[in-house]
Amino acid sequence: MSGTRQTVAGLPASGSFLFLACCVFLFGSNRGRAASTLAPGSSPSDSPIVIPFEYAHGHIFLQLALGGSGMHTVMLDTGFTSDSKTIAIDSRIAGQLRTDQGEPLQIVGLGADDIHGRKVDDIDVRLGDRAIVRSAAESFDFTALRVALRHPLDGIIGFAFLRDYVAEVDYPDRVLRLHDAARYRYHGDGTQISMDKSRPRIRVRVQLPSGEEREAQLLIDTGSDAVLILDPRFVGRHGPSQRILNVEQSSYIGLGGRFACDVVQLSKMQFGDNSFQRQILIQSFYALLAPLSRGVPDRSRLDGDLGNKVLEQMDVIFDPRRGRVILEVPPVKVAMR
Repeated sequence: MSGTRQTVAGLPASGSFLFLACCVFLFGSNRGRAASTLAPGSSPSDSPIVIPFEYAHGHIFLQLALGGSGMHTVMLDTGFTSDSKTIAIDSRIAGQLRTDQGEPLQIVGLGADDIHGRKVDDIDVRLGDRAIVRSAAESFDFTALRVALRHPLDGIIGFAFLRDYVAEVDYPDRVLRLHDAARYRYHGDGTQISMDKSRPRIRVRVQLPSGEEREAQLLIDTGSDAVLILDPRFVGRHGPSQRILNVEQSSYIGLGGRFACDVVQLSKMQFGDNSFQRQILIQSFYALLAPLSRGVPDRSRLDGDLGNKVLEQMDVIFDPRRGRVILEVPPVKVAMR
């Protein structure tokens, strides 16, 4: 049978370079928790689905019931590029669920190596106490990934599972809230940024040490524990990296194994418009340079991945229906180490 190609492209585990000297500066009025409500006339059953999560080693781990076989550890990775609801599961879990194996496929991620897996029977994924999603499934051996993540792992779900909701990833409270998209109303003063409806892609301003500012299209990637991963092409379009950036060599671990990369120091990254009340500023931070596309057309249009090292201090609200993401942050300066 002919192979197909999927991707779990945003899954780097901890790298060998320490991300230091990164500070978040917040400009504008004090921001508390997200002020959100349901539309008038809503019933208690319209309250959000609440799923607690563990935040460990820079990644989000949920406990979800799969195929009626009890609870399993599943990572939320919005960098999982699939148009349909697809879950990647460990081969041993596929065996426990007694799913029939289908055609072979290659799963592509950051790193030099492809992962060989197989399509398996669709399975039910229970989101919290109310929603059951019938999901396509693919399986591969998670052994190396568990070692890299230093955490148990049975499955991976992506942004497609969130698209039917307003999905609030509350990092401080360690909870995922899935709100009814049609009835959701937002009344807070968080930073609202335009986002693609099909993928969590946003545009930010990045300032190079030369003082030059450039707009970058980034994927919000909860499968990455970095601050920022930039594609070398983005830097290359604006001059040789060795002349405009402070570059060091390092290595990083992705789904495709360990790979060499440059570590670059950037001056500033700005979220939101130029309004004083809507601006979030990240100053003096390190980013990785690594090719993101690896033959995946959807990612070839990206300039970089925005990872959990920035997001972990925020309440991140994905609202695909309205084409926006809302960032709620504490009204303080926070040193990120």
